[in-house]
Parts: sequence; C-alpha cells; structure tokens
Amino acid sequence: MKQPLLGLISTVVLIAVALCVIKLIPLALYMGWVTYILCCMVPPELVVCVLWGSKGPECVEKLGQPAKGILLTLFVAVAGLLIATCAFYTAGGGFGPPTPMLVQYVILVVPVFFLNLFMFHGWPFILIKNRFAAGLLLIPGLYVIGYLLFRILFNYAFLAGAPVYVASLDPHGLLNAWLALTFFIGVVVGLFMTLLFDLWPMTLSPRVMRPSVLPIVWTLLNIAISSALLGVFLVWLKMDVVVIMVRLMIAFLFGAILLLIMFQGSLFSRLKQPVKGIVNVAVSAVVGLALCNLYALLAPHLGAPLPPGPPQYGLELWLASSLLAVSFPVLSGVSGMFEFWPFVRAARPESK
Repeated sequence: MKQPLLGLISTVVLIAVALCVIKLIPLALYMGWVTYILCCMVPPELVVCVLWGSKGPECVEKLGQPAKGILLTLFVAVAGLLIATCAFYTAGGGFGPPTPMLVQYVILVVPVFFLNLFMFHGWPFILIKNRFAAGLLLIPGLYVIGYLLFRILFNYAFLAGAPVYVASLDPHGLLNAWLALTFFIGVVVGLFMTLLFDLWPMTLSPRVMRPSVLPIVWTLLNIAISSALLGVFLVWLKMDVVVIMVRLMIAFLFGAILLLIMFQGSLFSRLKQPVKGIVNVAVSAVVGLALCNLYALLAPHLGAPLPPGPPQYGLELWLASSLLAVSFPVLSGVSGMFEFWPFVRAARPESK
C-alpha cells in the first residue's frame, strides 16, 4: 500500500480506534486523569518521532516491527507517567484530581516542544553528541522552560471563587490563562502553516535560511501569525477565545497533522509554492473543521453529552482532549514509531 491510499486507510482505521477507546473510558475519568496523563505522554513521543527519528538506542533500532514500535511506545508511556507524577507533586501541588492550572501547564509544554524540536532542532540540548542522551535531557529542560512561561504569563483570577480554583497554584501572570494558552496554540498553527508552505517565502532568501538566522525569523513569523489570528477572530469578530482555540486552531492543527504525518505530504506534491501551500492550508482547514464537527456530533454517543460554550466549555474541552490528547498520539505513534505497521509490511532489520 502506498500514499495517498496508505494515509487514507490508516487514518480512517486509527480514528475509529481512537473513538472506540474514548467510548470505553468513563467521562469523569477521561476528562480528568486520562487527559492529563495523555498530555504528559505527548512530549516524549515528539522526542522519539522528531529528535530521534523514531529510532531510539541502537539496540532498539536493530529490531523489526512491531517489536521496535512496542519498545518505543513503552518508553513514551513510562516517561509520560514519570512526568505526570513529577508535575502533579510540583506544579500541581499534589491537589487531585488535576486542577485546571496543572492541566493547562502540561498543555502549554506541548507547544514548547513543537517549537523547539521543529525550529531549533532540539538546541541547545542537541549539542550533546549522543542524540539519545540529548533527548533525555531535553525533556526536563523544556518542562522547566514551560514552567517559567507559565509563571510569567498565566493568570487565573477569572476562576477565583470556583470550586476548582486553588489560589496557591495561580501564578498571577500577565495574561488571562485562556488567552495565553490560545496564543501558544496559535504559534503552533503558524509553525504548521509554514511547514505546509515548505518554509516559503523564507526559502527565497539564502540569508534567512542560514541555520543561525532561520529559527529566529521563523519564530517571529509564527508569533505574527498567531497575533494576526487572534486579532481577526478575537478582536474583530468578537469570538470566544476558547472557541477560537478549539473549534478553529486545534481543528486546523488536526487537519494539518493528517496531511503532513499521515499522508506524508503526498496529496499535492506536484504543485509548486506558493500554490501548494495555499491548497495545503485550505484543505487542512476544511478537513480539520469537518472532523472537529464530526467528533462534536458523535460526542453524545461516546458518553459525552456536554454543553458547549461558557462557563464550563464542556464540549470544547472534550474535543480538545479527543483530537490532540488521544487521536493525535495514536496517529503519530503508528505513522512514526510503528512506521505504519500493520498497514504496510515491516521491513526486516539489516544484518551486520
């Protein structure tokens, strides 16, 4: 099976599997501990798939599929559980179930990992020659950076008086927590948009494409894209910030993930930039919005008859969890760590 048929069939099957898993988990558990732990597993999965190229130590790389994928998945699971435990007793203060502050902190760290791994290629941790060791150090390092951003920017004054509010965990930062989190999600949207454009128009300038310049320019561009999106939808159209984050930004990200990861950029590979990028972005938006709405329609049948909108944002939070905490790791894990096994025949490891 080859692309794009491989991407289509594997996506349909894996989304169905993800929805079945969601159906089996009680709603209260799913929206609390399960979502929290799964969010903690996303960063180590990104390290495995992006920094390590789904290879890991040499002893793991020598294995064929599915053995290699199983071992890498076990690493992600163990690392995620360790992260969840450490974050719960440090940033979370040991208050259970996970508070909104703790959950948003571990969600914030995911964009930090995306931006560092894709734009800075793991710098400065990648200076360590052993890539496996670099990844192991990168994980706690980026969690510390994420925590500093969390303490500086996030403010939960709007939750004061609510049962879920824990005053000692409120960083009292500069921005409303929802706005700050949406901004960081928007920066990742900018990252995926530029990937869909193959970094055009930055590729037109050899100076910009220098390794020492590109990450800085790319970061500024992504910040500009996020700011522009918030300006249009939040300031001009007066949309709710959580609705923007989930129904637009996360939906787009899910569509872009399908094109880049599941279809491996094969759908419009014959087009040239910027037409290719325009088509990629448009298709990502349409597919992502369609799947987000499909998940919303299926929510009551999956044990989640939650009301949308403020003040609880029940449906929006369920959608965010279902799309990025459950479906994305499943799609990324099979396409990366399992190399699309069992949808393609596993290549035998080379004998030396």
